[in-house]
Amino acid sequence: MGCEELQCLWYPARHPLANWTAGETMARLLVFTTLVLALASRVASADVTYEVLNESKLPRIERSLDVRLSGRTDETDLRDIALKLKALDSAYYKRTFIMYYLPPPAPGSIPWATSHFNPKLEVKIFGMRREQEANLASRATSPVLGTWASRGIMAAVVTIERSSKGLLMRQRFKDGSESRTLLKETHEPKHGKQYHYKAGSSFGEHVRINQAGDLEFWDHEGLITTAKKR
Repeated sequence: MGCEELQCLWYPARHPLANWTAGETMARLLVFTTLVLALASRVASADVTYEVLNESKLPRIERSLDVRLSGRTDETDLRDIALKLKALDSAYYKRTFIMYYLPPPAPGSIPWATSHFNPKLEVKIFGMRREQEANLASRATSPVLGTWASRGIMAAVVTIERSSKGLLMRQRFKDGSESRTLLKETHEPKHGKQYHYKAGSSFGEHVRINQAGDLEFWDHEGLITTAKKR
């Protein structure tokens, strides 16, 4: 459907053949609204789509949305998405808060980015961008058993390498800092291959490679987070 057809739906008096009843006009307005919603939630850029997961409102005070992105994007796309999502609700809110998560968004996880109208629109990306991740992944200096990426506000590229001191897990963060942990490999029938901290841990911290090849971080309480295989 092109722009002319949309204009005819929205402005029935402009249609040369239209002499619609009130019911027909309402039906066309419903079609127009459906088209707008579909267009506004379809595509952020050539390869990134988004979906509203949760929405909460305090009348005239604030509106909050949790949005899942299909992948990482930039500030320009996030600004466009924010404007579209804000336009979907014509009610007045003093502030609108929009949080963006990368798949799969874990319950209680920290957003990868935000675009808040507070009251002016401000876009912030807390997590790691594609180019940052690729740069950090290229810094391994020893033979690598695997490379993973944890995303969110504590984004890092994680490698397990064979160093002169044994298995070494390196976590490289986007601010340039790095942590190093020596590991010892163990095997349990229920969980398969695991890597415990060589220095030991009073919290039982260790990592596992799951069936999908992702790196899971565990302690005595259970699963902490998962880094996706690169």
